[in-house]
Formats: sequence, structure tokens, C-alpha cells
Amino acid sequence: MDPITSTLATLAIGINWAVVLAGMPHQVYTLFKTKSAKGLSVVTFSRYLIAFLCGLLYGIDIDNAPLIYGNIPTVFFSAIILGQIVYYKNRKTT
Repeated sequence: MDPITSTLATLAIGINWAVVLAGMPHQVYTLFKTKSAKGLSVVTFSRYLIAFLCGLLYGIDIDNAPLIYGNIPTVFFSAIILGQIVYYKNRKTT
């Protein structure tokens, strides 16, 4: 990889991580704190998870570090959020 492409790839990873870390952990915390997934869609977060997982697997397949490292946090947080949505929507309140 030439130096310009490498620099742009590193910048893209940094921006992706900044965006993900700015929003997704807050969503995880909010779901945990409120114990409610009201207003969140299982379908939407399922699609996010599938899309990010495809990006990660594609990055692994072509051995592309920016795709791999850029998609790791999105897959991780999307899976946690989707799990929380399913759990809180199916939880029986007493």
C-alpha cells in the first residue's frame, strides 16, 4: 500500500471509530439504564449487524486492514445493542 493510501485508510479507521464510539456505547448505556428498548427496531439493528458483519468478513477475505479494523467496533456494539433490544422487548415485567 502506498503512503497516501495508507494515510487515508488510517484516517478512515479513525473517523469510523470516533463516530461509533460517540454514539453506540451511549446507546448501550441508555438501554441498560432505562431497561427498555421502546422505540428501537429489531429489524433495523439486525440489518446494521448484517451489513457491518459482511464488511468485516469481506475485509478479512481480501486481507484489508481498514475494513477489518473499521468494522470490528460496529459489529461489537451492534451485536450488544441487538441483544439488549431482544432481551428488553421479550422481558416479562412483574
